[in-house]
Amino acid sequence: MKNIYFFFLLIFSIFTNSHEFNPAHLILNEESNFSYSVKLFYPQQYKYNSPKILYPSSCTSSEVSKSSNIKNIIETYELECSEDIKGKKIRFENLDFLTDALLSINFLDGSSYESIAGSRNLEITIPLEQSVYPVAYFNLGFDHLLKGIDHIVFFNMSYFLS
Repeated sequence: MKNIYFFFLLIFSIFTNSHEFNPAHLILNEESNFSYSVKLFYPQQYKYNSPKILYPSSCTSSEVSKSSNIKNIIETYELECSEDIKGKKIRFENLDFLTDALLSINFLDGSSYESIAGSRNLEITIPLEQSVYPVAYFNLGFDHLLKGIDHIVFFNMSYFLS
């Protein structure tokens, strides 16, 4: 019975394909009170339909400078806000179902915040206080493993080979 199950898993695994996980990544570094240097990284395949970031209404951004490397387009600019962005929302647009967006904010006081936006949840509310446990990456990885049929087949194959 174990050999039959192994055979079907092997046949099924031939028809699966894996993919690279390369989310967009928005990094905000607070340089002075309510003034941020911003870098947005997103995959090359979205260069004609790049993610759009909607900041709180109290913020304005400078002109965007674009560069690229082998994997990503990199947008760099400054963000000036008239008030603190803690407690405010940042919204991502033009994310497709395979592209999530990671948000990393480093504040002047040494605190930081990280979260994830996806096609089902495009808006992130920045908390007023620093979160103790950065669970965003754990949740993303767990979700990615359980929804990827290639990961499930790999796990089953590894289990039966041992």
